[in-house]
Amino acid sequence: MVMAMPVNAAKSEIPVTATGNIFFSTQYLLQSDSTVAEPHDVEKIIAGIIDIYTNAGFPFCRVVPKLHDDPMGKKVILSIEEGERVIVSDYLFESSGKTRTNSIKKIAHVKPGDYFSSKDIAQTKENVLKTDVFVSVDERIVRQNNQYYVLLNLTEKSSDFLQASGSFDDENALFNFSFYSLNLLGTLRRFQFRYEYEKLFSLQFTEPILLYPTVLDANFSLWTYDSIRLTQFHATFAAPLWRLFTFRMLSGIESISLLDDDSVSRGHTDNIIGVGFGVDYETPTLKCHNQFSYDYLFRTYDRGRIQVDLENNFYRLDAGMHYIRAQTDSFEFFDYYRLGGARSLRGYREDQFFVTHAFWMNCAYKAIFAFPIFDIAVINKELLYSYGIGIHAESQLADASLVLAWPKGGSWQDGKIHLLFEKGF
Repeated sequence: MVMAMPVNAAKSEIPVTATGNIFFSTQYLLQSDSTVAEPHDVEKIIAGIIDIYTNAGFPFCRVVPKLHDDPMGKKVILSIEEGERVIVSDYLFESSGKTRTNSIKKIAHVKPGDYFSSKDIAQTKENVLKTDVFVSVDERIVRQNNQYYVLLNLTEKSSDFLQASGSFDDENALFNFSFYSLNLLGTLRRFQFRYEYEKLFSLQFTEPILLYPTVLDANFSLWTYDSIRLTQFHATFAAPLWRLFTFRMLSGIESISLLDDDSVSRGHTDNIIGVGFGVDYETPTLKCHNQFSYDYLFRTYDRGRIQVDLENNFYRLDAGMHYIRAQTDSFEFFDYYRLGGARSLRGYREDQFFVTHAFWMNCAYKAIFAFPIFDIAVINKELLYSYGIGIHAESQLADASLVLAWPKGGSWQDGKIHLLFEKGF
């Protein structure tokens, strides 16, 4: 004989209803969230309702929950006070720094005359913070002469920097110097000057305002190695695609000059074009900055190049993956990539390797001020790596970093030292 066992009844759900709403129906506001397991679960529903209203022009909407208990059982009643529907007459900006209001307003991409929208304000704050000039943006609604305004208060940070760096080993000593401004004369335009000892002189100007949201980069560089010189002038247009993606187009010229022993200069000037694609994504725990680019140089023996840079940070773990490749029927000096040193393999000398293609990874776990580093690469079909330790210190005076790294199979004397000193003002 088989006896049926009673099945435990499922835990009863508490129904949720709304009252006081006029602009939106109760069915639309609650959607599938018409019941909750516990009274405190209603907080998520309230947050969703407030989002719906604040995105439709109701910044003063309030939702008050009440637990009603009668002989028919418990139920949660959400008392909604919609408040006034607000049209934003204009956006006002306050900043204690040097940035001009007109520049901020153009970058913020505000839309006066529309209904209040928390989504639009969140996008405005994101646009402003992307400049790297501001620490935070706080907003509030102010009313003047029966009109409403959104007041954005911006906290600026240092935007002009002096940077000096050097790499040292038992045979060589190199140093670099640069000045860069994220907010040139308060216009949110960028300027950078770089000098690398006996190698590079570079000027770069970034114009984010004139063609907004398209960004124009103009770069002039002069590379010098012994009796050969490369002069570059590039212009790059970067346009956003949706929220996370960026498309780039490059155009410019490159001029090669060779100086023989008899002081006779010869060389050639060629046109270059290129395209690029970027993905930028950030959360409190994850940062991803990924770039893909391809350029083509028109000359007697045309040259094509591919470069992929994937920079990711998860909590305190920095992980970068890079791939480069050049293709031509006849390689010239500046067609080769130069690897080794602080920007690639930190256990090797600066520009130790000349290659046509390579893949490498850089890792650092920056949980404390002294952190481990590890680099690995495939260069000329050979697996190489370097390892070491880094130290980073921040102070009111300046920020400083030191990296000590060793190459594959290297002894203690083969260690390389890389120093970085940065002062913001």
